[in-house]
Amino acid sequence: MPSQPLYNLGNDKHVFVDSSLIEADRGQGPAKSPLGRGLRLSVHKPSLDTRPLLQMDMPWEGVLNGGGSLFEEEGRYRLYYECRPLGAGSDSWAVACAESDNGSEWTKPNLGIVEFGGSTNNNLVFDASVASRPLWGVSVFRDYIAETVRRFKLVYHSPYRDGSAMFAAVSADGFQWNPFESPALLGDVTGDTTFAGFDADRGKYFAYLNVVTEGQSTFTLTETHTFENWPSPVSVTGPELGGDADSGGVTTGYARWPGADAHSMFQDYRPVGTGPRVIRMLTSRDGHSWRAQHDNFLVDTDAFEAASGYFCADGLVGLRPGELSLLITPARWTPPDSAAPVAARPSESNRVYYALTWRQDGLMSLEAETIGECQTRPFTFDGESLRINSSARAGGALRFELLDASGPESAKVRAVEGRRFADCDPVVGDHLDHTVTWGGQSDLSAWSGRPVRVGISMRLAHLYSLRFHSEVRSLTDGVVAWG
Repeated sequence: MPSQPLYNLGNDKHVFVDSSLIEADRGQGPAKSPLGRGLRLSVHKPSLDTRPLLQMDMPWEGVLNGGGSLFEEEGRYRLYYECRPLGAGSDSWAVACAESDNGSEWTKPNLGIVEFGGSTNNNLVFDASVASRPLWGVSVFRDYIAETVRRFKLVYHSPYRDGSAMFAAVSADGFQWNPFESPALLGDVTGDTTFAGFDADRGKYFAYLNVVTEGQSTFTLTETHTFENWPSPVSVTGPELGGDADSGGVTTGYARWPGADAHSMFQDYRPVGTGPRVIRMLTSRDGHSWRAQHDNFLVDTDAFEAASGYFCADGLVGLRPGELSLLITPARWTPPDSAAPVAARPSESNRVYYALTWRQDGLMSLEAETIGECQTRPFTFDGESLRINSSARAGGALRFELLDASGPESAKVRAVEGRRFADCDPVVGDHLDHTVTWGGQSDLSAWSGRPVRVGISMRLAHLYSLRFHSEVRSLTDGVVAWG
């Protein structure tokens, strides 16, 4: 058999959205599972704060359309959200901006840019008067490698010729925008949602698009080195990615997992075509191949009276220390056969943002309901100690061992002296960032850059993430900076 490719962890955080780091079980685990007996991958429900985080209470905000774009910028949180200033029956759409210093109290800055009702005293930053064309499906992101005048980027959909196209704009401050005249992506871009950003690992801009064909939503991806021009999107692969044939699923939010080697999306979805709509999560290791977490939904419509679906913001952020939050807004879609005139129908949104919140890296975990054990694939790392995010119930614990994987694949893998399970100090309780020790010692620097495996033994515990940590010591003053 060909040798297994060596996994390079470096000092990146690894989160357990799949079993790609785990050595496939050889007959010990449940059927079709690569994990050892007693282990499973778990999706965790967030806590839902039913107190509104942000309300659409200004006359120019009208109703929300889509979830918006959320990120941190120079110590503040920024939320760009798409609204219809003239109400649900209007085709006039706009983009507004809200900011927060602490994640709980939000302001709508008076920017003086876009006119509404004869005044520019509002927080609108982009609309048809700026773009010189109607717009929808807006995504905003911060480009950290761009020159100053192009630090912020925006993509949106607009009618073009006999169909629609994706257009783009740039900005130095995220408020005053310079739109490009020509389309960035031609072709009939008919979906309502777009999520765009810059992938530093691949050195490319990317955009995920929902393309609707004959009533079915197709999940597609386009990537480019030049922001002004994008190639035709391609369908994103993944097992059972789409929804059921009669209901489908519309992806309404995307986020690169903060500081980790994974991607997540959030889909408004109706299981088996009946019952209430739910939010389910899609996960990916590389942003190309996605897996829908079918058996575990995050929120259903029973959480909000009369909600018929959800929009999710683009971005996972830590609104409070030790947590990750996703902003959502419940939708209120009118049935297609409603005889009521447009002006009398319910609005398309609840006009309110709420926060779904997890512990840091707590969207998924490697879990032992009772007792479980596994080994990782061979990998290399860069660092001096192993740091983990974990929790163990009463009577539970986690232990780790380091194994030498430098020999032939057929050779017996041996635990490193002094770094065996028996030497490991048990990890009990709840920790966001815990250093694993063996007899009080954590140093693994002798094995940095060399092929190793890690053995994981768990009892009544969750492992949310692991990473190898480096100390960077100054050569001039002896100060230790933690990386």
